[in-house]
Amino acid sequence: MVVRLRRQNLVTLYLSGQLLCFACLNQVCPMPLADSQDEILAVFCLIGIAWALLTKRLSKEKAGFLLKICFALALVESLGIISNGMSGLISRTPVLVDAFKLVKLPLVLFYVSCCLRPWEKRTLVRNLLLASKCFILLAFLGGIVNLAVDVGFSYDLRYGIRSYKFIYENPAALNEVLLVSLVLIMLGEGIGKKSKKNKRGLSHSKAWLLFYLATVVMTLRAGALGLIAFFLISSAGNPIFTSASGVFLAIALGLTSDFLQK
Repeated sequence: MVVRLRRQNLVTLYLSGQLLCFACLNQVCPMPLADSQDEILAVFCLIGIAWALLTKRLSKEKAGFLLKICFALALVESLGIISNGMSGLISRTPVLVDAFKLVKLPLVLFYVSCCLRPWEKRTLVRNLLLASKCFILLAFLGGIVNLAVDVGFSYDLRYGIRSYKFIYENPAALNEVLLVSLVLIMLGEGIGKKSKKNKRGLSHSKAWLLFYLATVVMTLRAGALGLIAFFLISSAGNPIFTSASGVFLAIALGLTSDFLQK
């Protein structure tokens, strides 16, 4: 038997591990510097952007886009620093920390979208595909168990039913990770690409989509349920939703309307 290992490098290995830590590992076993992992990721992306500029890997369009982002961020940062200096409400160190927090998300977004090479993006998705499937399946099974027995996965009581949070502090955090996992599964299975090879991926994604919808319903969050209702209504003619969509839609609309009336 031949085991083929996907091409990897430091970037794909670090980003894969970091995303897993963000998603669930920190919830199960707190990692070192857990409170600073987003800053570490931002510094990693900043170094990656600098390396891409030095090696001239960025096209003129991407380099110009980066210049515009830097100009906009510098303008916002300058206004904040100047206004704080004039008011004197906050000392220098917290201001610098907040200034760095402002640029974390743009740094990560630009690095992932413009600096990663196509094969690195594909490898990153494939690295996280199995983890995403395992997470959605485990979250779904945990939700079923939580409906029958209180095993510590419940958050509060709504409509006489225990709302579901799984291993997180609240259901909203669970819904965020579920959504990212579903997107990774669709990307990994090639959903959206017009090819005969993707029919198998599409059929597999139906089951994961239903697992996702069922788990989100068990969180009993009005925002998530309303989003599901909108999603199912907008996809009413899609064959993916020929089974079980009516049940999920009725539950989502019923619970959301009941919540809004209170």
